[in-house]
Amino acid sequence: MSWFLPDPKATIDSPWRTPSNQRILGTDLFGRDVFSLFVHGINKSIRIGVLAGITATSLGVIIGSVADHKGGLLDEILVIITNIMLVIATLALLIVS
Repeated sequence: MSWFLPDPKATIDSPWRTPSNQRILGTDLFGRDVFSLFVHGINKSIRIGVLAGITATSLGVIIGSVADHKGGLLDEILVIITNIMLVIATLALLIVS
């Protein structure tokens, strides 16, 4: 992963060590460095977030361009589909809370 962090999957210390100068966030049940696991997870999360953002922006630009260029009934259908997608996300959050 990195030259300054231990391998996140390697057991490097005894389990449940408290934070110290060597282990900033301590160790977990298996003796793995929690900070190393944290940084490793952030790396994947940022990659997924950037990919999702690029995909959503690309789809939005394509759908918006088609709706603007064609207009009429196709524009209305695309607006309705977009509004339904926006409502579904909000509705799921409202039902859970």
